[in-house]
Amino acid sequence: MKNTLLIALYFLLVSQLSGQGNPIHVSTSDIYDFLDEMALNKVISLNTAIQPYADQYIFSCLQQVKMKEDALDLRQKNALDRFYQYYALTSSAIKPDKDSGLWKRTFRTYKPSLNPPGIFYQDSAFQLAVEPIWGMDMMQVGEKTTYHVWGGASLRAHFGKNLSAYASLRDNTDKDYLARKSYLNLRTGGNYKNGTFGGEYSEMRGGLNYHWKNGSIGLIKDHVNWGTNYHGANIISNKAPSFAQITLQLKPVSWFEFNYLHGWLVSNMVDSSRTYFTPNGNQRDIMRPKYIAANMYTIQPVKDIYFSFGNSVIYSDMNPHPGYLIPFIFYKSVDHWLNSTDGVGRNIGQNSQMFLNLSVFKLKYFHLYGSLFIDELKVMRIVEPGKHNFWSFKAGLKHQTPLIPGLSVITEYTRTRPHVYQHYIQTTNFESNGFNMGHYLRDNAEEWFVGIHYKPVNRLHLHMEYTYARKGEEYGYDDGSEAINDPFLKELRWTYQNLGVAVHYEILQNASVRLGYEFQHHEGADVETYTPELYRGKTHGFIFGLRTGIQ
Repeated sequence: MKNTLLIALYFLLVSQLSGQGNPIHVSTSDIYDFLDEMALNKVISLNTAIQPYADQYIFSCLQQVKMKEDALDLRQKNALDRFYQYYALTSSAIKPDKDSGLWKRTFRTYKPSLNPPGIFYQDSAFQLAVEPIWGMDMMQVGEKTTYHVWGGASLRAHFGKNLSAYASLRDNTDKDYLARKSYLNLRTGGNYKNGTFGGEYSEMRGGLNYHWKNGSIGLIKDHVNWGTNYHGANIISNKAPSFAQITLQLKPVSWFEFNYLHGWLVSNMVDSSRTYFTPNGNQRDIMRPKYIAANMYTIQPVKDIYFSFGNSVIYSDMNPHPGYLIPFIFYKSVDHWLNSTDGVGRNIGQNSQMFLNLSVFKLKYFHLYGSLFIDELKVMRIVEPGKHNFWSFKAGLKHQTPLIPGLSVITEYTRTRPHVYQHYIQTTNFESNGFNMGHYLRDNAEEWFVGIHYKPVNRLHLHMEYTYARKGEEYGYDDGSEAINDPFLKELRWTYQNLGVAVHYEILQNASVRLGYEFQHHEGADVETYTPELYRGKTHGFIFGLRTGIQ
């Protein structure tokens, strides 16, 4: 009894760790789905407003689940064992099972493994995971065949209890260009290389994090997702390529969390004053500097209700400014101070935003959520006919039915008014590398999404999803005085329907196969702008996918 109480106390203390360690990308959906399921079952509490989650935080959540293992069914217990063994491989909190994997430990703490694929090392002061990354999606669309292939490797390391580092590199090849800046899909954007067969681009993520019991600070290059969602965030999403950023997370008490980032963006706008010719006659283009600063406060007024609020600013044409490096302040006010010239000078201000998020797990098996991105707000426009503010709103509900274990249903609606994410000074648009950093449909658009997900047994996932989206004209935005009159979806320029079913099976830990079918219908005057050529009109497609490695 005494040992049991000590172990329970130890796990309780460990579980109070903040979101520490190396971020696990949001595309690693299996672990995110499992943690979400545990929150729906009220086994753990989960703040879904800020993602990605860190590996040490994920492991602490799994430890909490393990303490309540008796409340799980057989499928959930098997899934817990699978995730627990994997994340224990790089945790300093507990040693992994010596017999896990297909290969036994060869000497001391070094262990090559086929399940999961990779090489792992662990001792009392250092943990390391080196894993291969490879994947292929083959798609038969009508009579045409296309593919997306990627490959690389990832590394995660922990040095003692306070320092961690990671790196993840993958090269991507598209037979057809599917990730261009103008295309409206959930594919993460990539900068295609010129002069290559099809489309090739690479994505490098990584960073260094220092963490302590109640917080962490990091220098990383990665994607972030701010705003609870199951089908595309509308505050900050992973639509744009990853960007370098300083991050800060604080969780001094269980009911309060603070997140901040300062990022270096890519403006894709040439600074003609700094552009020059080399001695051999080649022109060297220099891009204008561009940055983002953003913060998010999250409080729990009562257990399992998370209310988040924050603000951000996109600023350019200067060096990183100390005012925007202060994590806790309101950046619109800093902009007023910094760029108020009492009528001297024009268009020198920056582009600021505000946002709210609500995530409610109060009722067992139900997750109610919503997020609001406010790009420009004036109270008088709320009551003045024909005028509007610039905002994007998302609301959704996820229900996991206890009548059929493993079955969940999601419904989600997103509406984005005209001119959201834009600015009349183009260097301060809410984008990086030319890709929007908010919702993937950009402005003047709406979307309905319904998903039915079923997990009958461990490792097997069945999905059926339906999406209907509409987009209107992208109005010109020279200044804000006329833009407030532009109506929402007055003229439809693009519509999209997608009905898809898929079977996903995890052969080994972090190695899976996927089979699927999709019916898509893209139409409208701007279909050539927003849709890859392969999918224009009505199309039927079959998908076969293989992947290995933490994505």
